[in-house]
Amino acid sequence: MKKIHIAITDKKKVICVPRPSALPELLEVKENVIEDWFYSLPKGLESFLLQNPEEQNYFAKAFGYWVLCKSIPGMVENQNQYGMLKRKLSKFSKKLFRAIKNLAARIALQVQKFYFSHRFALN
Repeated sequence: MKKIHIAITDKKKVICVPRPSALPELLEVKENVIEDWFYSLPKGLESFLLQNPEEQNYFAKAFGYWVLCKSIPGMVENQNQYGMLKRKLSKFSKKLFRAIKNLAARIALQVQKFYFSHRFALN
């Protein structure tokens, strides 16, 4: 997994998937993607996922959760949520873990900018 796909739907859902082909499975009937972004993931993540292949889908869910927590004002991240993955990432490389969290914060800003610039159109 070298890139991650973030999509916003017309039903105000933020979806995070490791590959674009997984997106149609998550969309409901008559739900459309209105904005999407592709982000490159930090370099060390590829080697982490090679060592821990069972964590790939779990990582996509956790990353989506971290983006959501940062993008919704007032939402506080539960520190115990995805704790095992956090510990594995930190043990593997603290620098990688910080880079992933910083990327989640950057994506959250993009999501916020999109929502605030289109908030009247989405209502």
